[in-house]
Amino acid sequence: MVTAVPLLLFAAAARRLPLVTVGLIQFVTLVLQLLVGVLVLGERVSGRLWVGFGIVWVALVLLSVDSLRTANASRTVRRRVADGATGTAWTQTRDGAADTVIRSRRSGPRAS
Repeated sequence: MVTAVPLLLFAAAARRLPLVTVGLIQFVTLVLQLLVGVLVLGERVSGRLWVGFGIVWVALVLLSVDSLRTANASRTVRRRVADGATGTAWTQTRDGAADTVIRSRRSGPRAS
């Protein structure tokens, strides 16, 4: 019963989170376990293991950068779609910043 409750809570939480988040949390817990072993308990770790951790951390950084870029791109698209109905146009500058340009709207009936 002592181990069943945390496993059930983990399963319930994992269903509500994106898989990328669950994987990141599991990776961070492994790193914390390694740090406790090395720093608190005095375990010795070979150079090969540190190289392996370095490779995994590089992959983690690449995954994080890609996730952030994808999230920002989808947020920009949602803004463009939402602002299309309100008459606001978005322009993209060279450095990636989005500038707002407000279209002028005619008042009165449209000329045919």
